[in-house]
Amino acid sequence: LVERLKNRRVPEITTALQDKAIAQLDWKDLDAIGRAQSPGFDAGLLVRDVRGSVKGMGTDENRLFKALQGRTPIQIAAMRKAYASFYPGRNMDDDVLSDTEFSEEDRAKAMLSGDPVASAAATLQDAMWGAGTDEKLVMDTLRGKTPAERDAIMDKYKEMYGVDLRERIKDDMEDNDRDQAEALLTGDTPKADAIAVNEAMDGPGTDEDAIHAVYSRIRDEVEADARSKGMTTAEVNAEIERRTGALKAAYGAKYAQDDPNKLEADFKDDLEDGELNLVLAEQANDQTAMDAARIQIEHEGLYTDDDKIDTGGRRYAPQ
Repeated sequence: LVERLKNRRVPEITTALQDKAIAQLDWKDLDAIGRAQSPGFDAGLLVRDVRGSVKGMGTDENRLFKALQGRTPIQIAAMRKAYASFYPGRNMDDDVLSDTEFSEEDRAKAMLSGDPVASAAATLQDAMWGAGTDEKLVMDTLRGKTPAERDAIMDKYKEMYGVDLRERIKDDMEDNDRDQAEALLTGDTPKADAIAVNEAMDGPGTDEDAIHAVYSRIRDEVEADARSKGMTTAEVNAEIERRTGALKAAYGAKYAQDDPNKLEADFKDDLEDGELNLVLAEQANDQTAMDAARIQIEHEGLYTDDDKIDTGGRRYAPQ
């Protein structure tokens, strides 16, 4: 049974076969199947994070939700059985749910169900619950979803909370944050990236780290996709350049009536010296220029970090 499940893709695992595995297998066998579903999954390590997040006074919500986020039903079952094995007499669900409340409890319940749609809906509710909104959590939850997944999340949100998700975002967010969330909700990732870059330059001062984060996220997403598809380095670079080109076009469309030069013009207005050179290199996906700009930034900061110069910010690209 273990080998049969390990050799199947996640969508191909039938409910009956999944339920049989959960009922019959111990946590180590379920852990092996879970690792086949998601390389790097380790129930033994994750349950330590779960226990550590709820043990004692208070709850470390970030640690808890990081451990539970995105787990399949088999992975959650592996964690439940590992938790009971590592902490005799304790029940993972009881410990988690007794230590959370309101929107956080809803979010924990959804994650413990192994249902990615319910998990996303509950996470969005938690992000917008109470005073203030966790805009980053909203964006991270909406990002990278297929049209079918977005529709399912909107339907589930309405079912769970009785409110249209689009209306909730419109009521709870404003300006660039609202525009970015709405773009992601329609699957327009280039527009969302363009808005994120604009937000980093909006108002007094410029958040250079936020701009770099947009380009790093593009590269991370392309490289993750490349690993699953076996793309070459040339194909990876071509896809990154397609994505940054789409960002540039979306920026011009939103902020300058389709002016293709608007993005670089705004960079030049808001940045200078090494930081300007770095974002221009990131936009062009010019690794050599990125390395040179990072060294320039270090010198401009009146000190030199040997580690940063040695690595030059180089990142892995699949061969």
